[in-house]
Amino acid sequence: IYYTLDGTEPTISSMPYTAPIDIDAVDNQEVILKAKAFLDGWIESPTSTYSYLFRAADVNFDPAGGTYTEVQYVTLSSATEDAEIYYTMDGSAPTEESTLYAGPITVATNTVIRARAYNGVYLASPITSATYAIDLSQFVVANPIFSPASTSSFSPLLVTIGTDTEGASIRYTTNGMDPSSDYGTVYTGAIPVPLNTTMFIKAIAYMEGWTSSAVVAAYYNVTGTVAEVTFNHDSGTYTNALEVELSSATEGATIRYTTDGSDPTALSNVYNRPLSLSSGTTTIKAMAFLNGWQTSGITSETFTITGSVAFNQPIFSPAGGVYGNGQSVTIASPIPAAALVYYTLDGSVPDPMNPNTYLYTAGDVINITGDTTINAIAVLDGWDISEMVSATYTFRADAPLFSVAGGWYETAQTVALSTTTAGASIRYTLDGSNPSATNGLDYSDPIYINVNRTIKAYAFKAGYQNSAVITQTYAIGEYVPVVATPVFGVESGIYSSPQTVAISVATPGVTIRYTTDGSDPSETYGTIYTGGISVSSNMSLKAIAYRTDWQTSQIAVANYVITGTVAAVQFNPGSGTYATAQTVVLTSTTEGAYFYYTTDGSEPSPINGTLYTTGIYIPQNSTVNIRARAFKENWTPSAIGNANYTVT
Repeated sequence: IYYTLDGTEPTISSMPYTAPIDIDAVDNQEVILKAKAFLDGWIESPTSTYSYLFRAADVNFDPAGGTYTEVQYVTLSSATEDAEIYYTMDGSAPTEESTLYAGPITVATNTVIRARAYNGVYLASPITSATYAIDLSQFVVANPIFSPASTSSFSPLLVTIGTDTEGASIRYTTNGMDPSSDYGTVYTGAIPVPLNTTMFIKAIAYMEGWTSSAVVAAYYNVTGTVAEVTFNHDSGTYTNALEVELSSATEGATIRYTTDGSDPTALSNVYNRPLSLSSGTTTIKAMAFLNGWQTSGITSETFTITGSVAFNQPIFSPAGGVYGNGQSVTIASPIPAAALVYYTLDGSVPDPMNPNTYLYTAGDVINITGDTTINAIAVLDGWDISEMVSATYTFRADAPLFSVAGGWYETAQTVALSTTTAGASIRYTLDGSNPSATNGLDYSDPIYINVNRTIKAYAFKAGYQNSAVITQTYAIGEYVPVVATPVFGVESGIYSSPQTVAISVATPGVTIRYTTDGSDPSETYGTIYTGGISVSSNMSLKAIAYRTDWQTSQIAVANYVITGTVAAVQFNPGSGTYATAQTVVLTSTTEGAYFYYTTDGSEPSPINGTLYTTGIYIPQNSTVNIRARAFKENWTPSAIGNANYTVT
């Protein structure tokens, strides 16, 4: 037997029949089966034709239509595999544009359900229907159920509302008003209760034809966990004092902290102002509190305050200046003492990597025998390098000394010359000219003076500047008057304020000339003196007096160093009452100032006081009065500063 399914005549080339033929619809089309029998040597049989048409099975309703006194949940089904069911509840005929059945249909009112099954390749099933009469007036919707129930929480909440009455709707309010089936927000999903919120929720459940539930209420108070304390500076090493500020993002939170390494508690220090850190290592631990809230975690930062390395005072001993002999120089200890001191002697900036840089050890002596500039710095890991300090040493041979002063003598004089500069030589002239390397005589023996004579002499030494030329005039025999040496109204010295220097001469009728640049005045060189000379900076003042027919006076010399008064001591932090231990730093606007202080009420001085080298620590539970004064070599000390501290 051979057969076809497409309506064509079967032949021995068609499908041979070997087993029952599966026939199913294709795209809602009729299937035509044709078959014919064959046997060799026999005439084939007539063609047998069969027609098949497929339709989806009817829709079944469970439960069946009828009259009910409670909500029904109707299940639809069809015996056709993979069939999709479409239905209507408005009396219209269902099509593939109608509602697709996906699960039990809730029937709470009088309803007619009409349904039809489709499976894509079959004809649609006939329309079937079921009529339901529902009488629910005797039923009451179950009360709403809140999850979670009324509560307080440190974390945000999501409140869900349910009811045991299947198919019921819920409305709720948060304004204190009672909800109803037509008032309030329709519940569609969890209600959020965020942090820092108090919410009073009322709810009602309702369903058409049923008596609504009672109004049920729930109360929620959500606070939260206080935000952790944050610091305006991160842990680390700092070379300057810090003002550490603490904060919490939770408004109204109280911050408590410790600085002794212990964990903060509800009894620890209350933060109410920035914490001043000026020296040492401090670990600040902090925690934030708010009534009714969960306390924050502990946060911690560690700060190491170093500063700038400095030097004790005076820094160089002896100080830089002009000297007539070699000097043995020492450098003061650094502050703090652990710092390393490096110096150079060639005027370059000290650098440990520079082969011309030397490491200075306390007690070392630097022997200076020629013009030299010492530059020094102090270095300590984690600290700012000190400012570079310098001292310049210049060498000038000391001026010659005359064993016999110039003047009038009846008899001849023997004048010996000398200088206090070791190894220095002297050149001189007797003709009134200035001696120099090419003019004059080398002094070796005392000079015999038996006639009127002027000796001019200076001292010199290799590597040193030449001394000033000293002039002494001698009159032997017949008297020739000599003009008296000028006298300065202000003696040479160091002064802390500008000076006005008058010049006087005991000889009447003289003219006075002076210089301020270190050069020697003469009868023809220099400024003619007319009145007081203002000295407001370091100055070497030289003066000479002369009068016709008289011998000119000797040159008078005065050297002035003008300093000032050290600026007042500044205290940081200033006087006050504090809730934490403090470290007080002393400063002055006068560069190079150093300080002595007391805490016993006595007057601070280098004799009665402590040299300030690092911040003054004031512990908790103490009251301290600090008196301090700023000093600088050759300057007038500052006024005494005073600050009072109470640390609770």
